[in-house]
Amino acid sequence: MEETAALLGATGTPRTLPPIKQRLAGVTGLLEQLRKREAGQRSPEYLSTLIPHVLPCLRDHNSKIAQSALEILELLVAQVPEATVRSYFKLLWISLVERLGDSKKAAEVVVEISVALDVSTVLEKLKACTRHKNWRTREQVRGVLNDCISRNSTFLLLSLVDSAANSWLHSCCCVALRGALDAACDLALSRAPCVI
Repeated sequence: MEETAALLGATGTPRTLPPIKQRLAGVTGLLEQLRKREAGQRSPEYLSTLIPHVLPCLRDHNSKIAQSALEILELLVAQVPEATVRSYFKLLWISLVERLGDSKKAAEVVVEISVALDVSTVLEKLKACTRHKNWRTREQVRGVLNDCISRNSTFLLLSLVDSAANSWLHSCCCVALRGALDAACDLALSRAPCVI
């Protein structure tokens, strides 16, 4: 995997393949290796070392390279620790926003990041993207907002119930209110559509 990751930053020399072909070979090779079962046996720390190699490919002008880089990131974000995603979040976010209008895969990566990180961070960043200069990006942000909320609806509902109950914690009827809110939460979750 190390050799394949090294191809992602290829600049090319006169005696080798052109740099675009090297990067394309690198992203397709890395994607194939990550999809194999042996990638699941790699440690999350090792997988997190691949993220810096993939980030420049997101801004590549070749759509195949950028699309493959998005697929790689979707696989990596699901497997690396939250601290790693958080450390690369700013660089990752800038590149993802520029790709949001281009492909649905960027939207899937944003939703995956909302699962890996806390959803409030992602929603706050998406709020700023609703005023993006590109209309396709603005349109895609609406769909991503919907997907993030539906995928994380349980988390959002439970945090709302918990904050409401904690704010009324000092009153006499707190126990009854918390029980009623928990019952309402259970009812809402039982009626909510199952999101897989």
